[in-house]
Amino acid sequence: MKTVDDEVEAITKVNQALSSVKDEVVRGRVLSWAISKYGSALNKEKSFVNEKKVDTNFPRGGDEIAGIAKKTEAGIEITVRDLKAKNQLNAGLRLALVSIYAYEELTGERGVSSRRFLSPLLQEWRLYDGNVRKMLANYKGIIRNGDSLTLDRPARKEAEQFINDILNEEVAGKWSPSRKGKKRKLIKKSK
Repeated sequence: MKTVDDEVEAITKVNQALSSVKDEVVRGRVLSWAISKYGSALNKEKSFVNEKKVDTNFPRGGDEIAGIAKKTEAGIEITVRDLKAKNQLNAGLRLALVSIYAYEELTGERGVSSRRFLSPLLQEWRLYDGNVRKMLANYKGIIRNGDSLTLDRPARKEAEQFINDILNEEVAGKWSPSRKGKKRKLIKKSK
């Protein structure tokens, strides 16, 4: 029980010390210093890190992942209505990972064609622009082999989390294909 008492005492002292620092910038520097000095313990203590347990038991039949995708005679049809994305880049990433994941799960094939499957899908969702293409090209979780795309293990877990978000009615997204981006006003500086 001594370790629990030590932990509570340390948290209390840290809270008192940080509460006494009124300047947020100074408090941020103190926290950065503390994390750099003692942060290696965070990597060892997995329960302290916000690591979500991903539920992979979402509804699926032989030819369908309900609410996500289904296998048809023409191929794989993505049936998602709301990606629950924060913005256009997040929507592009979610659509890419979820559709690659669903394609592999429903067909049993390893990899999907970028040219014949993913690019047309991104165009259909109005996500085929330079920013999304660049982000996906640099995304380390998508493994490329010529025209074939597949996901590494962490990207598959991320796709499963996205699927859980999409199926969760409590999660709300801010982006939709019909929304236009915010126009930025150009402010001219007076000389």
